[in-house]
Amino acid sequence: MKSKIVALLLAILMVTSLLPFGAAAAQEHPIYCVQRNDKVVSLTFDAAWGDDHTQTLLNILNRYNIKATFFLVSTWVDAYPGWVKTLADSGMEVMNHSSTHPHLNQFSYAGVQAEVNGCSDKIQAITGVRPTLFRCPYGEYNDTVIRAIRDLGVTPIQWDVDSLDWSGNSASDITNRVLSKVKPGSIILCHNDGAHTTEALPEIIETLFARGYSIVPVSQNIYAGSYRIDASTGMQIPLAPEAPVLSMSGDLLTMSCSTDGAEIHFTTDGSAPTGSSARYTAPIPIQKGTTVRACAVRSGMDSSPVSYITYAGSGTVMRDVTVNDWCYAAIDRAVRDGIINGTAPEVMSPGVAVTRAMLVTMLYRLAAPEAAGENVPFTDVERGQYYYAPLCWAVENGIVTGYEDNTFRPNNVITRAELSAMIARYLRSTGRTLSADLSVLSSFADAAGIPGWAAEGMAAMVDLKIVRGFEDHTIGAERSASRAEAVTMLLRAADVPAPAPEEPEPTEPPVESPEPVTSPEPTESPEPAASPEPSESPLPEETAAPETPEETEAPVATQP
Repeated sequence: MKSKIVALLLAILMVTSLLPFGAAAAQEHPIYCVQRNDKVVSLTFDAAWGDDHTQTLLNILNRYNIKATFFLVSTWVDAYPGWVKTLADSGMEVMNHSSTHPHLNQFSYAGVQAEVNGCSDKIQAITGVRPTLFRCPYGEYNDTVIRAIRDLGVTPIQWDVDSLDWSGNSASDITNRVLSKVKPGSIILCHNDGAHTTEALPEIIETLFARGYSIVPVSQNIYAGSYRIDASTGMQIPLAPEAPVLSMSGDLLTMSCSTDGAEIHFTTDGSAPTGSSARYTAPIPIQKGTTVRACAVRSGMDSSPVSYITYAGSGTVMRDVTVNDWCYAAIDRAVRDGIINGTAPEVMSPGVAVTRAMLVTMLYRLAAPEAAGENVPFTDVERGQYYYAPLCWAVENGIVTGYEDNTFRPNNVITRAELSAMIARYLRSTGRTLSADLSVLSSFADAAGIPGWAAEGMAAMVDLKIVRGFEDHTIGAERSASRAEAVTMLLRAADVPAPAPEEPEPTEPPVESPEPVTSPEPTESPEPAASPEPSESPLPEETAAPETPEETEAPVATQP
């Protein structure tokens, strides 16, 4: 009996040894195309060499009001940084095509991630937006490559329609090839510097339009929710409906979902929506101070990602702040009082780091002066910038003094220490008397890390309860300050009582004691290193992830 068992085990071992290693694991695939019922396709352009035809290409896309997706290699980014910014400013999607255009199949997991991150870093430095899509060079990949890409939160994208424009084929060949293969959900591969691409493009676009197609960037073509990829076609097949789109008009909320047959369910009490929540059937009135959460549900599929929108107490619509967020009241009041306008329509970006230009603009709006100076002494500031008048005012009132090299450095991120110092200067400029008792800092575990130049300002902020520190008993002087923190601290400063009117002088004035000697304030601290943005109070259970905005605070006139 024992010998039979041994023989059976040996037989099993021999059979399994003939199977390829990892055969039981599902193979990893990028997205080649998308399962769609509507006629939507994407035009993509790889850029790894030359820019001879890029201007003509962009002119054509702009003429037809088309937003395409460009996959860039780092060497192209290095050679043509101006084009990278121009593409992004034109509304094109700027995505990642690797750092060196190598054969990634030969790379380790870490090596693949280095190729992705190297290019993403360069694109983000120019556009301010980190790529979320990646196209493998030569279309080559294996399981290691795809896993390494996805583990970075980046989606690998291939194509199902290859124009072969890189091969030098004629414009008519390119046109016929694309139009004969395209279908709903297609991703079309072209190149920015193909010899005849720009000749073929107008006919391709006009024919697609005539067939009833819409052309959108890849990120608007693929599904953001749960999905599977068909192993034979590379088609992305949704496992959940698309997330609902929520829109406010006055106090009426409208919801829609692009997935056929999907129902929308919603909540208004802060709870997560499910298929058992209230069903949306028609526009509904929403009270101010309410966050609505919604998901789409369809039989046989998972629930969609949750969408939410907040109709704030001031009547402002916010897509990245809920009424349960710690910063909600401050953000709402700041919008109401005109201190901030958001970084995009209905986007407040509470977690985005504050720059020096943003902060002087917020302070200026808070102070609402009747007039400001007309000139600033800094070599890196030009008239016409949105922060120019605020900076004139801040310099005139001693709130900003600049760096030793006579620069302002508007895009430098503000630390909590610098934020405290500037608010302290602002309060002094209004006649408020601030405490200089540094002992209030001793209760913070990281008090030793407060720069000497900032200690007095931070002590004054702690004394006035404008700065309260964190749950771990730290003050975080060198951490970057977020927009939510800056707004919260500015409003606390606004609530500091104004100085009492001066009393009439007595007939026989008392003998004045000499003024205490105080150490002069320096110009500014050295350029801070960016750190993760902390919160000014404990985070709620659900924290929204804001979209990444431009790192500027737009002037009032340009915001809704």
